[in-house]
Amino acid sequence: MEVTDWAASDGDTPALSALRADAAREHADRDTDYRRLGGIYQEMAEIRLARGIGLLSLAEAVVTDRLHAHLLATLLGRPQVLLDNSYGKVFSVHRHSIGSDPYIRLDADPNEALDVLKHDLLRA
Repeated sequence: MEVTDWAASDGDTPALSALRADAAREHADRDTDYRRLGGIYQEMAEIRLARGIGLLSLAEAVVTDRLHAHLLATLLGRPQVLLDNSYGKVFSVHRHSIGSDPYIRLDADPNEALDVLKHDLLRA
């Protein structure tokens, strides 16, 4: 079983580094071209989305407390143990947008998440 931290492994590629540098230069310019800046951020978002889809597509199942990882994993049909973040955003968005799903378990205890995944979701 591979464990990957969605946020820590940002996949900082040369392309993302170059785009970050372009954005910083554009922000520093007194006559910021907001269309260009928007295009830079759009390209960065597309790279990160492709990386996220690629990462989650390889997973048999997902344990996450990250909202965007949860939403992508749901769209990809991956079983999940969903943990909430410190202020309740992940569970709240799940309850209001996804609702009941037999392949998603909400769990408050990260120490139990892998057991829930192995014993409940991957046996189904």
